[in-house]
Amino acid sequence: ILMPRDRPCGLKARRAMGASAPRAVAWSTLPGVTVSDLKDIGRRLGGASVNDILFSALSGALRAHLRGLPAEEQPREDPTAAIWVSCAPLKHIYSSFAEVPLTWGNVSLGVVYLPLPAGSRCSDMSSQAALKTLQQRVGDPALLLEAQIAHHLQGMIGTLPPRCGGLIWGAVADKVTLSMSNVPGPQFPLRWCGAPVRGMLFLVPPTGTISLFVTVATWNGDVNVGMAMDGALIDQGELGEIAGPLFEEQILSLRRLVEKTT
Repeated sequence: ILMPRDRPCGLKARRAMGASAPRAVAWSTLPGVTVSDLKDIGRRLGGASVNDILFSALSGALRAHLRGLPAEEQPREDPTAAIWVSCAPLKHIYSSFAEVPLTWGNVSLGVVYLPLPAGSRCSDMSSQAALKTLQQRVGDPALLLEAQIAHHLQGMIGTLPPRCGGLIWGAVADKVTLSMSNVPGPQFPLRWCGAPVRGMLFLVPPTGTISLFVTVATWNGDVNVGMAMDGALIDQGELGEIAGPLFEEQILSLRRLVEKTT
């Protein structure tokens, strides 16, 4: 509630999107990176988590994109990402309904606010330096409390009459530049109505002045990246570069680093 609002830039629009405003969307299954690669890189870089590496890759891809924009469109401060997290234990993902009854809605959803090293001061930052910076930020114990507080505040807003809740939500929700969800899917093949599933991709459309929504799903060894962005800020081809080659290159650079030092 008291957090300052990110300034408009090449990643955050000045005006809220209308319902019919154009959106750019892109999906990519990274061809040269697997979940095993992420775990191996993290282990050899001193215990970085899969999330640390994914946040670092996103930051690097955004830095690469922003370097090609005019100076006035580059954010001076690091853009803030709303990272959606589950407040429920991870073991609940594969628990039966007898153990954990099915409930509708985001009853266990929380959010933390993470500045990504993608501002103009970090434009020349290496992928390794970005990873270390994010490890320090993600390791802040205050984020655990922040996720729980955000979870309860969302619940409180949801109990208010729609007009009151809408006013509060509208005043606080657009402060960040981007939103990111990372869903750890099952690491084994699936079948749907008897047919084998070949891929798993999803996205969340941008809204208001939260102009970029990023979704990452790791499933059956693959890393799947989806992005949706305000079409007034970027075209389809540019967003595809961020979600695919630029994102993957950040991870490959970390892999080359660990191979070089071992």
